[in-house]
Amino acid sequence: MHPRFSSDGKSIAFASNRSGSTAIFQIYLMNADGSDQHEIFGDRAISMTPVFSPDGSTLYFSNDREGGRIGNFELFSIPTTGGAETRLTERSRADTNPAVSPDGRRIAFASATDGNSEIYLMDPDGTRMIRLTRDAADDSGPRWSPDGRRIIFSSDRGGKVAVYEIEVD
Repeated sequence: MHPRFSSDGKSIAFASNRSGSTAIFQIYLMNADGSDQHEIFGDRAISMTPVFSPDGSTLYFSNDREGGRIGNFELFSIPTTGGAETRLTERSRADTNPAVSPDGRRIAFASATDGNSEIYLMDPDGTRMIRLTRDAADDSGPRWSPDGRRIIFSSDRGGKVAVYEIEVD
């Protein structure tokens, strides 16, 4: 699930439960033609929503292994060449759906830390975190415009799900 192309179109990252368990999903990489499928990150938890950095050197994803696997997803990064993962968030509730800006300098994501899902920004190392939205409705699924000046997201404000936009500088 959650397949994503690298910006050069040569690689695809995705989550899979190839173990057969619905409670364990790992992060995989493959060539765009489907060859060379291999696990890049795995543990006994759910890993999902992988996204590449613009230069293709890093994957960002969410994982629920922290906090006793109670649905408290945190954000992580890992080099696409493999190696150790880096935990980027450490908060009381789910941080999900990372979206990297076109220049690679910021990550937008959804977080339920403040009670409902809101949109946040942070640097790629997890620092300088700021909250962008503040509404009683759930805001989710942030995506960057190609010029990096706007973020679109979905929200159920007013009882209907719609697409909203935020200008960022």
